[in-house]
Amino acid sequence: MNFYINKNLLLVLLLMVSGFTFAQQTISGLVTDEAGVPLPGATVVVDQTNNGTSTDFDGNYSISASDGQTLSISFVGYTTASIQVGDGADYSVSLQPDNFLDEVVVTSLGIVRTKRELTYAVTQIGGEKFQEARTANIGNALTGKIAGVSISSPSTGAGGSTRVTIRGGSSLTGNDQPLYVVNGIPIESGTFGQAGLWGGNDSGDGLASINPDDIESLSVLKGNTASALYGARASNGVILITTKSGKSREGMGISFNSNFTADTIIDQTNFQREYGHGVDGEKFTNLTDAKDRNFYRWGPRFDGTNTIQFDGVSRPYSDSGYEMTDFYEPTYTFNNSIAFTGGNETGNYRLAISDLRNNDMVPNSKFNRNTVNLSVNSKLGNLTINSSINYTIQEGINRPRVSDLPGNTNFTAMFAPLNVPLDAYRGTTPKLGAMEDGNEINHNGNVFITNPYWAAYQWNRTDVTNRVIGGLNMKYDFTDYLYAQARVGTDVSFRDNAQTEAYGTAFKPQGDYTETFQKVYQNNVEFILGGETSFDAFELDYFVGISAWRSQRETKGAGGNNLVVPFFGSLNNVQAPTKRFGFSETGQNSIFGSVNLGYDDWIYLNLTAREDTFSTLDPNNNKLLYPSVGTSVVISEKVNLPSVISFAKLRASWAEVGGGGPNPYSTIQTFSLGNPHNGANTGQFSSNTLSNPILAPYTSSEVEIGANLRFLDNKFEVDLAVYDRKTTNDILNAGISRLSGFNSTAVNVGELTNKGFELLVSAQLISKGDFTWNASFNYAKNTSEAVNLGLTASGDPIEFLNFGESRVRGGERVRHVLGDQLGVLYGYKHRTSATGEKFYDANGDPVRSAGVEKLGYTRHPVVGGFSNTFTFKNFSLYMLVDYRDGGILFAGTNNLAYLMGLHEDTLMGRDGSMTVSGLLFDGGVETSTPINTTIPMDRIDNYWGAYGNITENIVDDASFGKLREVSLKYTFPRSMLEGTFIQSANLALVGRNLALLWSNVDNVDPESAFSANAGSTGLEYFSMPQTRNIGLNLNINF
Repeated sequence: MNFYINKNLLLVLLLMVSGFTFAQQTISGLVTDEAGVPLPGATVVVDQTNNGTSTDFDGNYSISASDGQTLSISFVGYTTASIQVGDGADYSVSLQPDNFLDEVVVTSLGIVRTKRELTYAVTQIGGEKFQEARTANIGNALTGKIAGVSISSPSTGAGGSTRVTIRGGSSLTGNDQPLYVVNGIPIESGTFGQAGLWGGNDSGDGLASINPDDIESLSVLKGNTASALYGARASNGVILITTKSGKSREGMGISFNSNFTADTIIDQTNFQREYGHGVDGEKFTNLTDAKDRNFYRWGPRFDGTNTIQFDGVSRPYSDSGYEMTDFYEPTYTFNNSIAFTGGNETGNYRLAISDLRNNDMVPNSKFNRNTVNLSVNSKLGNLTINSSINYTIQEGINRPRVSDLPGNTNFTAMFAPLNVPLDAYRGTTPKLGAMEDGNEINHNGNVFITNPYWAAYQWNRTDVTNRVIGGLNMKYDFTDYLYAQARVGTDVSFRDNAQTEAYGTAFKPQGDYTETFQKVYQNNVEFILGGETSFDAFELDYFVGISAWRSQRETKGAGGNNLVVPFFGSLNNVQAPTKRFGFSETGQNSIFGSVNLGYDDWIYLNLTAREDTFSTLDPNNNKLLYPSVGTSVVISEKVNLPSVISFAKLRASWAEVGGGGPNPYSTIQTFSLGNPHNGANTGQFSSNTLSNPILAPYTSSEVEIGANLRFLDNKFEVDLAVYDRKTTNDILNAGISRLSGFNSTAVNVGELTNKGFELLVSAQLISKGDFTWNASFNYAKNTSEAVNLGLTASGDPIEFLNFGESRVRGGERVRHVLGDQLGVLYGYKHRTSATGEKFYDANGDPVRSAGVEKLGYTRHPVVGGFSNTFTFKNFSLYMLVDYRDGGILFAGTNNLAYLMGLHEDTLMGRDGSMTVSGLLFDGGVETSTPINTTIPMDRIDNYWGAYGNITENIVDDASFGKLREVSLKYTFPRSMLEGTFIQSANLALVGRNLALLWSNVDNVDPESAFSANAGSTGLEYFSMPQTRNIGLNLNINF
């Protein structure tokens, strides 16, 4: 299957749209509750058709139907009513409350099931949760809403990546992201580029291409049983996204949504502002010192006298009032979308177009996205056809560089001397950040500390992504108990990147230029044969299916250093361009099946099995089977429980799935062209990792038990789950003798466990007259432990794996340690004696431990959220608080803040009054000699520099709580819209990331990280500040 699938798919969709006719008889009615109060949003459908609509705010509806057909009218929490169409019929109805709220959710392969029959944990949220206090990446919008789902969203610009982890993940290597499925089509959701230890920029991920206005619902399949039917790609859970489709109505419906937010930078820094730049308590007296040590704030108190600065200009030695935020620009986002819908009893359509424009806080940084989404559905007799296609083009312009220098504008914005105006960095020429000769204004002796204006305006980086996600699903009902279904889907993206570090850059005077092109595609084909039947008190549904998945990735790049013509970035303008090419292809064939048996509406049994065949495995050992079994018992159906209990269900399940299949070509040795020798091409191994032909995906088995309880006529609900997951044969790299010509080989040796508890509590606290108050609380605790990390060459157990590393000179590392929780931070402690006394050297400087030691865990074991929704007449107020408990954060920013004299703690001792006492560390030897000394003024910088290099001094408890979302919405009453074309409208004041409610971290946000990679969790380094987003959302339906 190649790219032609996209063209054929689009042609089918267009033909189906053109084939619709909408000349239908229209009937109208009113839907109310038992007290006669209108029910907005009630569903009205014509039985045995795709023809359906919803009531407006005043409970009114209109629908096309023919005499003899039956209308089914439903609303959550009420029994369904039926009305036969015909002369004299009354199409208004009063619905009666249902004693049991029998909700339905979307599960594996897009199958809709009632919650009462589920044997595993699934959480579904409606699309409206993404469409008011929105973000460019919908992954961020999940924060705090779902028990057991942890979101990492570092501040790396709009359209940046999000890391979503469910139940702690299943892999030691960080390969723990869920599978994303859109309308039944698995999609590519990996990142397009992340900042690493040495810097870089976040180029976003696959989720950033989805428009929130197109989402109808989102389901999270958490455990192995819930996701087993997706096989090896779903061992870390599945996130199912269902997009909106058309509805039956008279004429064409139009829905318009406009969202605007203005973002305010949140400055978490609390640096000292009493002392200015200088060293040893003295001001700089010459240009060399003023430039080489520009950022050191170890001078005397500000006194207003003129002092030389890095550019040779003497200015008053005083606090100019400069704030970190002064460098940044106003940040705002416009997001507009319009959707056209229509349909009748034989089909419907929806065409939606959206436009997002974002100006980032970093000058000259932008993110733009346009989407076109088309959904076409039809029912032709026994044949049902559902189809969708989504096209996205997104552009990142000068995405912020983060983590290490050079190019991280936040370093200078954060550490700039208070008495140096920004104009000194900006310069006096139209070319910002440049001197008169066009070269960078070098403001520091370290050439790798780039002028922030030069980095923002002269280093040009662009990325443009074109992406198509499309799917076609056809289902034919042969009888009431037998159907056949075929589904084909594709996800294709083309990405162009261009980057130049400008000619005249201080550390690279002649500049460079690079271009990269990447094509990624996934194709899926699936066929299912199934049915459902009932006999006596039993209900049975079943299906078997086959599927094929193919993925291809191709990368081309070229570039080089030294621009021939100054200040002109082009492939034709580098001295010695180099080229590179990469290609990989992988596939998977599968067979699967499911049987669901229900007895008397209270006992349910679910059995599934899937066998995957991998193209990346040896043909003699390339098949793996994944079974699952689950049961649920609705005990309230047969047992007389206290009247306060409305519903009670127990569930239990077990499943085994695989994951983390070998990368393409990791089981066979591959070759590439090496450097020419004497004019001839040479060959070389493609990698220094030795292939392993017997590699296999890891195996994850999980036991889950849970309960769903409802009280007080379903006004109060408790859902809980306890799980125990074990992963074996995780793929890890093991070191081998370099005499082999290789450094390592991949082997199946890793083992870990995940154990946890999840709780969801929902309640309708008040429902009286025009006022309601609904609340929801979720809590989850997960503990992941490394059980086996493999063996050394001598056969001894490997004690730890290094995972992530800090950029500061301390050598801090995040490790997975045998027998311990995942993500252990190792760093230096203050060296102490056996009795706990601290060691200091002869100068009184603190002495750190001889080696790194365990400091704590970087992962939050507890995550959760608490939301409240208040409605009064036409007003609705929604508030969400999310929290995380436990874990620690190493703030590299504070390491430098101590070294450079910015941290507020460094005010102590500047007057020569600091005294330390402990034991003497003399000549590298611990002694029992007491030391009690006063640190002189000209050495206080040495003391605090040594203090900051002791890791435990800059590690904080990373627990926090945030007011994450607020939405105050007003729905215009129907009476205000009468006489207009508007059917409904609402206006909302929205806010996101509004307040940090509690935190123990100094100067940086507790969520800070330099990327969304698992290895960077708990490590911070000059992070971009977070923003507070406040705006308006307007929705109008015609």
